[in-house]
Amino acid sequence: MASLESADTLDDLVAVLREVRVQAGLPSYSQIATEVARVRAARRGIETAAKPGRVTVYDAFRDGRRRLDPDLASDILTVLGRPDLAPALHQAHARVLRHRAAATARPTVTVTPPGPSALTGSRAAEVADLTARVVAARPDDPPGDPVAEARTPSVVVLTGLPGVGKSTMARDLAHLLAARTGADAVLEIGLRTASGEAGPDTVKPREVAGEIRRARRARATGGSQGRARGVSHAVVLLDDVPSGGDLAEIAGLLDPADVLVATSRIRLQWDGATAHHVVEPMNEADSIALLSVLLAQHTRRQDPESDSEALRALAAHCGGLPLAMTILAGNAHSTPGWYLSDHVHRLDTLGLGTVPALQDALHHLTADQRRVLAFLARHRGRLTAQEIAVALAQGPAPLSSDEAARALTALRGANLVVQTHGRYDLHDVVRSGVRGTPEFEVRFSLLRSQTNALVSHLLAGYAASPSLSWIEEHAEAAVTTAQLAAELDLADAVGSLAQALSRQLLDDGRVTDAYLLTSAHLAALGDGEVATEHLIRHATAARLAGNLEDTRATLGRAVADAELLGPLRVALAETEAVTGSLERACDELEELLTESIPAEVRLSARYRLPQFLLVAGRAERARLIAEEVIAERANEPPDTALSMVRNNYARALCELDEAAAAEVAAHEAIAESRRSRTQRFEAQALSLVADAIAWQGRPDEATPFSDAAFELTQSLGDPAGVVILGANLVHSAVALGDLPRAREVLRAVRDARRRLNYAALELDELLARADVARAEGDAALSIAVLERAAAIADHQGLRLHEARTRILHGDALATLGDREGAVRQWRAVVQSPTSAPLRVRLARERLAQE
Repeated sequence: MASLESADTLDDLVAVLREVRVQAGLPSYSQIATEVARVRAARRGIETAAKPGRVTVYDAFRDGRRRLDPDLASDILTVLGRPDLAPALHQAHARVLRHRAAATARPTVTVTPPGPSALTGSRAAEVADLTARVVAARPDDPPGDPVAEARTPSVVVLTGLPGVGKSTMARDLAHLLAARTGADAVLEIGLRTASGEAGPDTVKPREVAGEIRRARRARATGGSQGRARGVSHAVVLLDDVPSGGDLAEIAGLLDPADVLVATSRIRLQWDGATAHHVVEPMNEADSIALLSVLLAQHTRRQDPESDSEALRALAAHCGGLPLAMTILAGNAHSTPGWYLSDHVHRLDTLGLGTVPALQDALHHLTADQRRVLAFLARHRGRLTAQEIAVALAQGPAPLSSDEAARALTALRGANLVVQTHGRYDLHDVVRSGVRGTPEFEVRFSLLRSQTNALVSHLLAGYAASPSLSWIEEHAEAAVTTAQLAAELDLADAVGSLAQALSRQLLDDGRVTDAYLLTSAHLAALGDGEVATEHLIRHATAARLAGNLEDTRATLGRAVADAELLGPLRVALAETEAVTGSLERACDELEELLTESIPAEVRLSARYRLPQFLLVAGRAERARLIAEEVIAERANEPPDTALSMVRNNYARALCELDEAAAAEVAAHEAIAESRRSRTQRFEAQALSLVADAIAWQGRPDEATPFSDAAFELTQSLGDPAGVVILGANLVHSAVALGDLPRAREVLRAVRDARRRLNYAALELDELLARADVARAEGDAALSIAVLERAAAIADHQGLRLHEARTRILHGDALATLGDREGAVRQWRAVVQSPTSAPLRVRLARERLAQE
């Protein structure tokens, strides 16, 4: 075995680790990482400890390192059965660091002729824009002019997160600039590799500039055609510049006619640069395009829709980082024959692992920066500097607001945190790397104290200003804080947030946020007995979010007491309406209204009944109940539920073929929703105005209302609203002949509907798909979709959708020339006792044309 006593380099220490691993039977790096976590947990007397990343462990066995974590190496020796070598390894490591000479190798310059661009999509556009800016800013001074000689080169600085693709973009930019400015070569020098483990320990700007000049002279004396044409400059690419000072010094030593493209992991502040550009993670479309190329040779194809969904999921996993996509491609290469969906499933459970470049960035952080990053890594929401400071003011070494702010500024400068609209967040790759690094471990009790403090801060803020504006600004932080509190078994804290915010979130159309919040509360409470009111609240949120299995299961747990029996029956009826029989749901609420029940329960049932009656084909009864409620509540304060009733009243008038009255009622519904500050119902009311106007023969006037409705419901993150209002917008766009718009909205409808499991919403999507297919000339596809819709509508008792389906089915049959089949469909609408007057009129108009 290699001797630790005679070790002169870090490679000698690594050789010992490799030999011990061989003697231990070559356990995998993942196994070693798991055992290291167990050793550390036992040493600290805790149940679990953070596991080092597999890549981190792998790197400990690799030659060519500039540093080695002696604690990790000692733990590796322990789990491999040689803890006796740990003291000697520590001594050898200290000796190597004391005597290791500074790197003496000269920086290496790679010279390449200008080449074509390899980038596509938005990154190609960014490079083109940067090129234009540099070319426009370059002076026209002739060679030898004293003014020109005093200038510095044109400089472009690209910064961004480790692994975001700075070097690739910079290389492409450099070649494009060479072609545009007439340079004969790109001179590339890497000041540090992506892993941070190679290259000179300290950057010597004069050495770098000297090597660039030597490379230029060598190329000139080698018979460069560019020099023969009198080309007097080059494009220099410096990869991974460590500081603004180094960049300024290197730029000052170059030829003024040169163009310098530099990358850095930190945001360099140098006024001499022509452009500073932050390279953001790739957008979804570009990520999918890149993944399609990287994975094409290593994966099998399924059907187009499944492959498309899988690529989108993989793009989300990679978070827009080309390095993460490359890692994924490497994994795919080792598993030939897998479907794309297989990789999605694997990543759902395993993740991509730690990016080596990230470990290098984390190594240089201060204690305050580590504390901030450690907390953000465990809190999955975006937080303000004040919220972060509130949490980190806890514990034996509290951080002041100023200290937290300075740490955040430094972390942002290092591209480790992202600031958006005043809130700080981590990229998933950074979060994974931090949580997998032992130095960032947070004591369980301290994390509980930090989270409790943040919950108290959020509740105090809402109590001081319980408004829609507070919800809009703080909902995400409240929900993600509740999720963290649930993980830490802080049931009271989660319950306080759920009690204060869930109803407001539902009223504002933030159904996903409400569902996540109530889910966190139930998770914190565990499997024991839970108060019925908590279960009803969660079931309501689950139903509106489209999770019907959770809705049924939650209501099944409910043990109703006398006071909550009525609300429970209303909740059960709502669930029956979307999971079972709409007719039974209507009958349950109608029966409840005949009983002696509390006034608030009666009102709750009457609020909901009109909507169920409408879809069940009882528009007249829906109007009657809605009119009664509106009249009774006319002089009451603004009421969220009344906004819902007014919407259903306007919808009933539409179905009763009273479009002018429906338009008036819909405008009143808009006013009511704005008084009650309920944007979800405001979006619905805007769509109802569009419907009423369109039915009066003014489709062009309807478009602004339907567009505004769709944009508002999208901004709220309300998937059900996106399906319903989006489907309405699809039909409007088809009627106006705007097929591109119809297709665009239909894609959003389909994406939203996949998150839900309502039969009525599936029908909305199917009818929109059928309308687009017929407009595109594919009547056969339209009929196939409508046949599926008809079966669902009949099974679920959705009579309103059934009539709409029959009318569209008849239209598609008529397009194919099946006049007899079309007439059958339209006559069925006229003859059905549940067809609303509007649908009957539409069917009769079609029959009259036959």
